[in-house]
Amino acid sequence: MHSKSWWWAQYIGLGDDVSILFIGPCAIYAHCIKLCIDNNIPFLAVDININHHRDDRIMLRRNHKAKEMMSERNFAQQYVHIVDPFVVENLEAFDYWLNSHKFIPETVFCHSEALNALRLEKHLNEKFKCNSHIDDRAIDFFASKREQDRVCSDLGIPVPDKTGDKIIVKRDYRDTWSSPIVIPKMSFKDSSYEATEGEFTQEWIDIQYIYNCSVYIDSYGDWYLVFNNRLVCEYSIPYAGENPYFPTPNILQQLIDIISPLQKAISVKKRFLMVQIMQPHNSNKLLYMETNCRPSTEFNWVRNESRSTFDPYSHMVFEKSLPNAFQFDKVLHTDLVFNSIKHKMSHSLLSSAEIWDDWGNNWSGKEETILDGAYIPIKL
Repeated sequence: MHSKSWWWAQYIGLGDDVSILFIGPCAIYAHCIKLCIDNNIPFLAVDININHHRDDRIMLRRNHKAKEMMSERNFAQQYVHIVDPFVVENLEAFDYWLNSHKFIPETVFCHSEALNALRLEKHLNEKFKCNSHIDDRAIDFFASKREQDRVCSDLGIPVPDKTGDKIIVKRDYRDTWSSPIVIPKMSFKDSSYEATEGEFTQEWIDIQYIYNCSVYIDSYGDWYLVFNNRLVCEYSIPYAGENPYFPTPNILQQLIDIISPLQKAISVKKRFLMVQIMQPHNSNKLLYMETNCRPSTEFNWVRNESRSTFDPYSHMVFEKSLPNAFQFDKVLHTDLVFNSIKHKMSHSLLSSAEIWDDWGNNWSGKEETILDGAYIPIKL
């Protein structure tokens, strides 16, 4: 007699042969591991022996929801295989390691944007004919902000200028998963600055809002805009957030117009993307910012079944159709890390600032009850 978990797997279309390989930091896919365990879905998770958890002390000082996230992460971590970087940075070595575990993946989830990790994902997808997919164009796009800027410019997607009176310098790419981080996440320079290897520069934009757009691409390659949140900025750094954010018709149309053309440039399946789009102060025109080839770790703040039906991880693990709408009965308003220090910031200090960590992480939050909140997934 089959278990309840087996019957559930048949109902949602998984069948007997589903198996999932997770590659990358546990923080992002911890809930996926829990779903696999709860539903008896075979999985293998692999990470390398470097510290991904430098923000843990910050997280532990946050409210109870952050501590819940930490508890889930710690639970998942015991199921993660920690390997030497050589194993994931050498295709033959990883094939040997995977074979030693007698594991054949049906789906591969990679949550690293390093070139070699994305190439490993492509190799495994092709070798095992997985329902997940990524092509060479997508690898280059996800791995490099410079390439994202080029692709968007070619597609006519609005992006910041290359130069200006002030420029922002961003970390462009990482060749290998284990490469030491030697370039800040971002820094601010004057127009005379010349970028060095591994840096990408753009005109500094006085950002008022950043829209984090969650895009789901199913195993058929169809793209859906499924969720938005909005970050409020000062000095172009986020200090407050609103989850979910229900955009006005004008903003929504611009989000669609920016994201939709990307389908022509890259080919991916079975993946969540987070596309970030900015709105300058005193302007209604939105500009492309960047794309992450994974869901945000801050997804955990909106994955709260007590106030919403939005659970993106279930669509990563299970092969099921999107609902007609995600229902929300509360909006979460959050103060971000930068909110606690922005009173010390000034434009003169900003001009010499180097930001290494994510000041946009949630710090504390309060919920606002809403009478009727529904986010309808939009096919792009």
